[in-house]
Amino acid sequence: MRQRVLFNLVFALAGLLVLSGCQKDDVVIVLPDKQFVVDKIFDYSSNLVAEYSYDKENRLIKKSVTEHLGMQYQSEWAAYSDEFVYKNGLVSKIIHKDLSYNQFNYETHIFYNSLGKIAKTEVHMDNQQTSAKSEYRYTNGFLTGTVKYSFGSTVYMDSIVYNNEGNVIKYIYESPDLNFVGQPIPETKRVSVKEFVYDNHSRPNFNLDYLFIYEPLPFFEEADLQRQLSANNMIKLIDGSSWSYTYNEYGLPATIEVKWKDIVTITPMLLRIVYKEVN
Repeated sequence: MRQRVLFNLVFALAGLLVLSGCQKDDVVIVLPDKQFVVDKIFDYSSNLVAEYSYDKENRLIKKSVTEHLGMQYQSEWAAYSDEFVYKNGLVSKIIHKDLSYNQFNYETHIFYNSLGKIAKTEVHMDNQQTSAKSEYRYTNGFLTGTVKYSFGSTVYMDSIVYNNEGNVIKYIYESPDLNFVGQPIPETKRVSVKEFVYDNHSRPNFNLDYLFIYEPLPFFEEADLQRQLSANNMIKLIDGSSWSYTYNEYGLPATIEVKWKDIVTITPMLLRIVYKEVN
């Protein structure tokens, strides 16, 4: 009788339970690790800043954001949404809609190589011609550099250095000098280097780890590409910004506070993350 009850329990939870090494009459049940995706994000004052929508396969299909500009000017706000179009299981297009002023709508088109790695991206403003594009190169599966173009001119080239944990610890990029109207000056070059420090925790989960070109958090960070490429949470840009985290019982970031170098905000640049459990 005991065996029949246990068998029925296992059958009812098929796919969720694992049976292992049994003595006669004994069944060991092991539940899989819990999986979570980001559901909502609140600011320091507990205002809802961002909300995330997923499809039945737990793929992110929309991010809706309402935030105070810079999160420190309480009288100003901005609202926008990003919608994700999938092809062959990967995001092929991100549609950005400006809900505040309806002036900054654009689409990012994403192209992949035969290994499913991002090979090229194009930004189209208001469904017009390509205004900017980037090309990506890899070594042993790791992104090691990009070339960015804006209206046909090279903006910069870069190189990316990882540590053994898969975190970007050095970012070297070359960019031309700019004239007084912000246009690149031909045959000029400026070399800059950024270095980063990480903790050993996992980043917030949006099911978009491969989409390193996209910032899923609802505020801009100067090191967004390097942070998205890395396995762990960035805690410091050497001689620059810092990121402070607290973690929940599952080891996922519960709060993130950003401090910019030499800049003090009226209220802390802090985000509170709420997750939802998925199968």
